[in-house]
Amino acid sequence: QIHEHELSLARYVIKQMKEIDGIEIYNEHTDTGIISFNLTDVHPHDAITFFDQDNICMRAGHHCAQLVIKYLNVPATLRASFYLYNDKEDCDRFIDSLKRARTFFTEMGF
Repeated sequence: QIHEHELSLARYVIKQMKEIDGIEIYNEHTDTGIISFNLTDVHPHDAITFFDQDNICMRAGHHCAQLVIKYLNVPATLRASFYLYNDKEDCDRFIDSLKRARTFFTEMGF
């Protein structure tokens, strides 16, 4: 049941992420609650600062997968993780923050 909960939240979020321009999802067909992505043309460490200031807890970096990062030809990725303690309200807060981040960086010229 926990695994199904994770998957349902990840699918819910990915579906909405795909509707936002300028988002690159690297594991669209994930079988976990982990979503790796980037905002197009925005360094992940710049983006993570935005999310941090918006009280969205995520990670940015190589995630112990340097070969994957090299294969993707990106400096790093953003990683959102959903688990048992998350609900759709958390997902909606994340999507709202993601939309604001995309707008912010677009207005900044990224």
